[in-house]
Amino acid sequence: MLLRIAWRNLWRYRRRTLITASGMAIAMGLVLAIACMQDGMFAMMSDVLVRQTLGHAQVVHPKWPTSQLMHDTIDEGIVTKARQLPEVNGASGRMFVYALAASEDTSVGARFIGIDPKADRIITDYDQQLLDGKGRFLSDEAGAEVVIGAGMAHELSLEAGQQLLFLGQAADGGMATELLEIVGIFESGLDQLDRSGAYVHLSTLQSLIALEGRVHQIMLVGEDVAGSAALRDAVRGELGELADVQVNSWEDADPDLAKMMGMKDAGLYIMLFIMFSVAGLGVLSTMLMSVFERTRELGVLRSLGMTRLRMMLMIVLESLLLCGVASILGLVFGGFLDWLLIEYGFPYATADGQGVSFMGVTFPPRFYGMLRPEPIVITLVFMHLVAFIAALWPAIRVARLRPVEAMREH
Repeated sequence: MLLRIAWRNLWRYRRRTLITASGMAIAMGLVLAIACMQDGMFAMMSDVLVRQTLGHAQVVHPKWPTSQLMHDTIDEGIVTKARQLPEVNGASGRMFVYALAASEDTSVGARFIGIDPKADRIITDYDQQLLDGKGRFLSDEAGAEVVIGAGMAHELSLEAGQQLLFLGQAADGGMATELLEIVGIFESGLDQLDRSGAYVHLSTLQSLIALEGRVHQIMLVGEDVAGSAALRDAVRGELGELADVQVNSWEDADPDLAKMMGMKDAGLYIMLFIMFSVAGLGVLSTMLMSVFERTRELGVLRSLGMTRLRMMLMIVLESLLLCGVASILGLVFGGFLDWLLIEYGFPYATADGQGVSFMGVTFPPRFYGMLRPEPIVITLVFMHLVAFIAALWPAIRVARLRPVEAMREH
């Protein structure tokens, strides 16, 4: 009965109800759309930074994370052991060597990354990184090949098919030099890697610096980023007896990135607070106006025996029903915006048509959204909470009405 009265009261002032509900619906739709775009952005960052750069977990020498010296290596045979674990979807050894990359006219400092192209393909889709018409990636068979970043190619004025000189120092103290054929040019989205990164065959790099059978890092990939801790623990259990081996999740390897990725919902809460603080003022204004206009009527109800608690509950129900109408409209509006973002994306390019760079990551010129149920649930709960709080003042005012004085109001 009380619910039916509250519903009828809500539509006695149809225009005001629709205006308030529409405002709340627009706020809700915008919050859902921004959350959808933000989730898509973080998903892309997770793929580029975590899966392709850090892996879900890593096996390294205990000194490697802090020193990154050439001799801080581990046995390459650990790769085979790791692949046998059911939690591991992919494992690949890598070697990192700083050296000079030189053309006939100039040279630049470079970080050569030795990889096993066949094993590493499950971790990183290198074909998508190659620039159109700029060659291919490393062949599965070892050879004197190199794939360089677009920034390095520009600095050295080199193209696919030309040669690059590797000039560095081997682990035994001797000089390491080799002419490498540039078979492709890549653009990863990581600015530093594109400017100074170069991929070579792992066995070729091991021979150059006299560290055969050794690697600096073994990258591990499991089902998803969320399972990185379980993957780390499983590998630790398998390799626990080995000395000079440390297993880290990607959170352990880059705590700052983990903190940033863990704060992705913080932006949602900030948006909710701003949007619905304004919307809450609208609900408060609507309910107060409704109470002022019905003071005489409310006094009559009080004099007929309606308790203060039931009168307060009636006002709160009106506010929550108003919020329910706004929620339906907001879900429709927000769902439409989310569909546009997921299907067509959002253009976010610079004046030259390139993607925006942020924290070393070059985003594609168009964002695509990703839908999660959590932001929808959080938004609905927050919205109804705001409506409830906004109704308390008008409800308390109604409960404190004196029937005789209220019935004198006109």
